Amino acid sequence: MRPATEGFAELCATSNFTFLKGASHPEEMVERAAALGLPAIAIADVNSLAGVVRAHVRLRDLAKEAAGIVEAPKPKGVTSEDVRTRARQLSIRKDSSDRQERPDPPPLVPEDAFVPLSIPRLVVATRLVLTDTATDWIAIPTDRPAYARLCRLLTRGKRRAEKAKCLLEMKDLLEWGEGLLLIALPPDVLANDTDGIVKEIAAVAERFDGMAHLGAVPRYDVLDTERIDALARIAEESGAPMLATNAPLMHRAARRRMADVLTCLRTGTTIDRIGGNALTNAERRLKSAADMACLFAHHPEAIDRTVEMANRARFSLDDLSYEYPDEIVEGENPQARLERLAREGLVWRYPEGVPEPLAATVRRELALVGKLGFAPYFLTVHEVV
Repeated sequence: MRPATEGFAELCATSNFTFLKGASHPEEMVERAAALGLPAIAIADVNSLAGVVRAHVRLRDLAKEAAGIVEAPKPKGVTSEDVRTRARQLSIRKDSSDRQERPDPPPLVPEDAFVPLSIPRLVVATRLVLTDTATDWIAIPTDRPAYARLCRLLTRGKRRAEKAKCLLEMKDLLEWGEGLLLIALPPDVLANDTDGIVKEIAAVAERFDGMAHLGAVPRYDVLDTERIDALARIAEESGAPMLATNAPLMHRAARRRMADVLTCLRTGTTIDRIGGNALTNAERRLKSAADMACLFAHHPEAIDRTVEMANRARFSLDDLSYEYPDEIVEGENPQARLERLAREGLVWRYPEGVPEPLAATVRRELALVGKLGFAPYFLTVHEVV
């Protein structure tokens, strides 16, 4: 398997954890990114980090399969030698200087089969939908403290709202956004007040110097060239560099029908009455670097910035580990508190004196608890009892 190539990283993918909008599982998104050879992908669901976990687990399994730690499942009728041959053909095709004259090798497996070209890196992200602005913000933590702040921000918004909803405002983002890479996704700039959009994005760019970007999403109509040029001007005026994204709702074009069914469920209509709410085409799918480079041919720097941003987002879910509550009360160390309670308990249980063998056992057990760091757990049990 060849290494991931520099080119385009999709940082605004939506999975089905954005209920009734995303038409693909997180696992399908990262598998497709691997098949396309993308160096990185971000699963950015609306006001949620739920889809990120499953994407992380699937990519970890793909890495094990690539390393031979576990055997990767092969498409039906395809041998390991077939896969290696296909990989060599693709490598020759990519590295060839006369690629214009060299035809693509024939498909090894059906279109919907999965043969990864590289293992992309997962970028942890969420799409913040705020109640006081029409601009959405992709938030990407750069380190563990930033991830903790992002989680607190989301918790804050969910506590304010009823179940399955989240209420966040721009002031919340400004308060909790330190350490977050931010991508603004404004409403259509050809149909809205651009002065207000510029002002809003500029305020965030000033508050978080060097961390804010403007996302450019094609709408696949005859106005995309004009639209992307307008976004480039807004980026220059606001001080938030433009960054390319397809904001995919599905991993493959075949999921368009599924996306339309989800729209019907969300809007309470039927498929024959969906009208203008239906996707006009299947272009809102995860795309390759070559496809995105064609869409942004006049703004190649917007493509380059996607990989630059992905490289800045070094936080991984592997950086997390479970941390038990410290059980510190009034500044007293958990181990010291446990030992004090044990001594008090011995005096209560043996008012006429603690037998030495028992006292020795308690000292030995407390020493073991201290060595293993389990004092907070025993204190929790004590409080429950």
